Amino acid sequence: MRLLLLCLLSCAVVAPLAIGCSKKTPAPIVWSSEGDPKEQIELLKSRPQMGFDVRVIAANRLGAMGPRAQEALPHLEKLTKDKDQVMANAAKDAIAKIKGQ
Repeated sequence: MRLLLLCLLSCAVVAPLAIGCSKKTPAPIVWSSEGDPKEQIELLKSRPQMGFDVRVIAANRLGAMGPRAQEALPHLEKLTKDKDQVMANAAKDAIAKIKGQ
């Protein structure tokens, strides 16, 4: 029960802060194609914290942006070799979506 509560708190509080929310904008939908690709690229460079890997969310958001996120391709290419298979797969999926495959 405590773990479930911690997970819910993490998703409700930490995730919106980690995926580029500001005081000016409401919390974005996690898989939204809105926003600036540069913000998501910065998140790709971060390290996982508290068991929550914002890089996976950033990769998914970049994929949702499609061709508009071309500048993220070099960063995503590096992450396809990440030791975390979830991250590597998210990077591969994002690359395919950005390239329109």
